Amino acid sequence: MKSIEGSYLLCACGLFGFCGIHRFYLGKPVTGLIWLLTYGLFGVGQIIDIFLIPSMVEAQNLKLNPSRGNSLDSDLNSRTFKKVSISSDICGQINKLIERLDEGVNQLISNLINTNNQTKQQILSLISSRSEATRNELVLALKKEPKVIDRLLTQMQCEELIEVGNRDRDGAIVYRVIV
Repeated sequence: MKSIEGSYLLCACGLFGFCGIHRFYLGKPVTGLIWLLTYGLFGVGQIIDIFLIPSMVEAQNLKLNPSRGNSLDSDLNSRTFKKVSISSDICGQINKLIERLDEGVNQLISNLINTNNQTKQQILSLISSRSEATRNELVLALKKEPKVIDRLLTQMQCEELIEVGNRDRDGAIVYRVIV
């Protein structure tokens, strides 16, 4: 059995240039050699190991004496699990609920698309009637949130329905219908 105290004592040998000796002791010869040749990964690995030593000792002790085990494993092994079955009635009700939710979501998406298309049509007719319109003119005329108008204007630019430019007389940003 390996001890935590002995591991810390060997880890302290790193202060004298013998880094990684504790890793040899804990059955990790490859990393022990790396620690020894790099002065404990330039001291960083040695410092990190101060926090890892308890778990490394426990892992090595379990390797040496597997019958000991830890309390969590033995507690889980001693438990029996019951099979839970759901009646077909409940499954049917859950499936109906999921179908109704799907229908509701589809209806909501459809309503949003229709609303967006109607607002786009309103924007196009407003811009066409004036030959050009600013964002603020659209917000005021359509009585919509500025974020909604901004999103729709961006979509309409991507769809190449409108273009953005500057008004000659005052330099205001205006939107025009692409013909």
